[in-house]
Amino acid sequence: MWSRDCLKRSISTAYDVFLTGNRILLGRAGSQHSVCLMYHRICKEEPTDRWSVKLDDLKEQLRTVRGLGYTMVRCEDILKSSEPACCISFDDGTSLECGTYEYLASQNIPFTIFAVSSFLGMPGYLTEEAIAKLAAEEIVSVGGHSVSHKRLDRIPVSQLYIELVASKALLEQVCRKPVTMLSYPHGGYNKKTIAAAGRAGYKFCFTSDLKPIQSDCDPLTIPRIEIWQDEDHTTLTQKMRGAWGWTCPLSP
Repeated sequence: MWSRDCLKRSISTAYDVFLTGNRILLGRAGSQHSVCLMYHRICKEEPTDRWSVKLDDLKEQLRTVRGLGYTMVRCEDILKSSEPACCISFDDGTSLECGTYEYLASQNIPFTIFAVSSFLGMPGYLTEEAIAKLAAEEIVSVGGHSVSHKRLDRIPVSQLYIELVASKALLEQVCRKPVTMLSYPHGGYNKKTIAAAGRAGYKFCFTSDLKPIQSDCDPLTIPRIEIWQDEDHTTLTQKMRGAWGWTCPLSP
């Protein structure tokens, strides 16, 4: 099996060939679509897993995004933008104690926390008090990520609805504001989960489909660019331009 580094190098080479053949310049705004970046855990020390990103790397990545001409917007506003825009999301509700909020606030960059309601208060995760405090901040939105973080496309409909509704209800009670956004756990969704999310009252649902956002995007299946622990400028730019879209599952 190929290592992830080998896969990245292969994609990078293929993408360079594609760009050369089609005379596309990476830095030109005309080829850009809006994107949503998906993070999990931010840390100060060296990451120990694929889903952890150093705070310094996050800062560099967001400088890259702004350098490419993207406007930073809230996740709930990403489909409204007529110009290439970028929104930021953090899945699971992990702790932001390493300075993530302070940095994003200093740069006036809005972001969304997609919290697993049963994880609140567990070691390494936000408490109810902490997420309520964050939700009161202008730059922060809170969305649902289910009750237990199960793949929603692999459970019975009766359990699916509980996962969606109970999580939403608890977060609304804690944050004292409507929760209208959802991130599908593990990126798992199908026609059944999309319909259930709509019935549960979610207006914007985010997937893990690794591609930019098209103008005709369904608000219940908004793709996101997953950021890994060793993301560099080239890989990030390729992902934002759609070079990794072939890794996405087929539409449900």
